[in-house]
Amino acid sequence: MSVFPTSPIPVYSYTLTPRWDTLIKRVRSGKEQRRSLVSYAQYDVELRYDADEISDFTEIWEFYMARKGAYGSFWFYDLYSQAHEDLYVGTGNGYSPTFDLPAKTTSSQTIYVDGVEQTLNTDYTISSGTGDGASDQVEFLAGAVPDAGEVVTCDLTGYLRCPVRFADDTLDRTNFEAALFQTGLKLRGLAPDNNPIGSSSSSSSSSSSSSSSSS
Repeated sequence: MSVFPTSPIPVYSYTLTPRWDTLIKRVRSGKEQRRSLVSYAQYDVELRYDADEISDFTEIWEFYMARKGAYGSFWFYDLYSQAHEDLYVGTGNGYSPTFDLPAKTTSSQTIYVDGVEQTLNTDYTISSGTGDGASDQVEFLAGAVPDAGEVVTCDLTGYLRCPVRFADDTLDRTNFEAALFQTGLKLRGLAPDNNPIGSSSSSSSSSSSSSSSSS
């Protein structure tokens, strides 16, 4: 996929917000029944630019038009390198050894297969900038390739790679410019490929913190 333009650089009010899809139902007893629809967060982005520092926003406008508004998905990289835990990498098929890490310029990587920590240079190696959108990659060595259905996750420090789309589908050029400089350009986070759906167990609790319901 394409990568959102890295120039010009947004101003500091830029936000990257994790979002979880949770179904919540309140029953007559006052308790809530909750079901998580995804196992890993989706990240929404809001960007603002300084009008004094951007003389031409044509590249960003053309990127929006090429995606056909909200239709096309693309990568957005966090502007700051940060530490992350339990990031989804992919699901094994029994024969593919290489997976994109969900970040670039990474360090302190720890790789897990179905929650079991793997060993660097025994089970896997890391390569820099070789993945889609110049992300880093993990390559599993012979005998350590994840079996079909096994989930690969990681902890790392780096610039998080987020699958997103434009939130707005009907921006004209004038409103697009206003969004860049004033209200904020919004990107809607998408679930990672093969993000396990409905794998989290349902939970329930009383809506009151002072007492529990009786049977």
